[in-house]
Amino acid sequence: MIAYPGISLTNLTRKGQAHFIQRKALTFIESTVSFEEKRAIFACAVARVQSELSQQMHSANPETQAILAVEMAMAGDLLLREFVEKKISEGMTLLEALSQANTHFQASINAGSSDYIRERKQDLDDVICSLICSIKEAPEPDFEISDPFIAIADQFYPSEVIRLSHQNAAGLLATSGSLMSHSTVLANSLKLAYMIVDKPLIQKIQEGDQLVLDGEHHQLIIHPNPSTDKISFTDTHIYAKINVPSQASFWAVLNILDELEDIALSTTNGIGLVRTEYLFYDDLLIPDENRQTEVYQTIARAMYPRSVTFRTFDFGFDKKARWLCDREEIPEQNKKRGISLALANISLVKTQLKALCLAASRGNIRILLPYVQNKKAIQTVRRLLKEIAKESPEEMKEWISKIPLGVMIESRSAIQRSAAWVPWVDFFSLGTNDLLRNERIDQKEKIGSTLLWNRIYSLIQDERMKNIPLEVCGILAENPKAITRFIDWGIKTFVIPWTKSSKLKR
Repeated sequence: MIAYPGISLTNLTRKGQAHFIQRKALTFIESTVSFEEKRAIFACAVARVQSELSQQMHSANPETQAILAVEMAMAGDLLLREFVEKKISEGMTLLEALSQANTHFQASINAGSSDYIRERKQDLDDVICSLICSIKEAPEPDFEISDPFIAIADQFYPSEVIRLSHQNAAGLLATSGSLMSHSTVLANSLKLAYMIVDKPLIQKIQEGDQLVLDGEHHQLIIHPNPSTDKISFTDTHIYAKINVPSQASFWAVLNILDELEDIALSTTNGIGLVRTEYLFYDDLLIPDENRQTEVYQTIARAMYPRSVTFRTFDFGFDKKARWLCDREEIPEQNKKRGISLALANISLVKTQLKALCLAASRGNIRILLPYVQNKKAIQTVRRLLKEIAKESPEEMKEWISKIPLGVMIESRSAIQRSAAWVPWVDFFSLGTNDLLRNERIDQKEKIGSTLLWNRIYSLIQDERMKNIPLEVCGILAENPKAITRFIDWGIKTFVIPWTKSSKLKR
């Protein structure tokens, strides 16, 4: 047995025989057909690809449906059609035109300002390959492998992830990939292990070799020995091996609606953080009040009577939704992010707050503001909530006034200022991911610098903070040593991914 280091994109461990994905090299076939005939062939290819995607959507979960919808939109994109038609009018074949279209639009995506936008390159590749296969009428054949296998390729397209999951794939092994890619999202949803390794390691593998993708330890194991059979080929977390204090109260994090059913059935105290930006990440248009209200009500009803904390849209830097990409009314000057960036468009914030107020009819929601840097932002949100109450029916006014409003403390300056915000705040949430990131802490080995812990302790000991709840979320909320320290200081509420809370031993 030989183990090699890798990067796990999904936190799963899977075993199977190696199977290399062979992709046919594209060849350009000259054609003497007319421009109108080429245009008609292209239109048929688009219709066929969109029809296949539509059929896949019928049996897919909501998360997968959203990804397939993105690819459907790409296949029928007006700019793509116009580019292809321009090239074939200049005498190119359809395959040449599509190849050039891919190069042209990939360059545009590479120039995107966020990692999320740049990750859409893989989706475009997938769509172009599907269109070319449709024109050539040469789709990839299905595999006939009865035993679980580990698919190996340089990269995996979203449509391949779906197809491979239906063909008994247990995992994916590649030389490139990203946590933000749609392929990773789908692999998580379809319970596939997904690991990235250096290309020389791939060359050590032969077709049919037995492999283990160990998602817990970030290892690729080639020719596992019999003892490896003791590995649990399911979700694995280091927290299953560590005891944490019994006083700790754990609340779940919800990123996508697919997690809601399991969280609602779990014994978690409630949802301490809903990252609302992820709920609408792939929407083509700004989610209106009705769409947002429906989603927030679904979550609140499923968790009732347990509490749900909805964080308002947290965009900025490398986080942008598709419907925010080119909107001038939400500028990013001065490196704004979080609530400050959102407040650059008051109507966007007010629409979200109104939807949250409508979802609060059962009285179990809280609102949390991300990356707050000054009290003006908190006061602005308070004013908007008062406006919404004034504009609402009489029966809504009381429950709107009772919705707790919280603030995330995610920077050194926020630690220094937050005690002064107490008059406008009902609770605080310590966002330790950003705090550690700003301290340049190695999150795998350390739990923070002495200076950081001294700043946090000074905040907790401030007299103005004595009667206001303080919660912890992020990396330090998952670290048993950090949890013990927080409990010693009187902090007992921790917000972590629900799958991890179920693994903690108390």
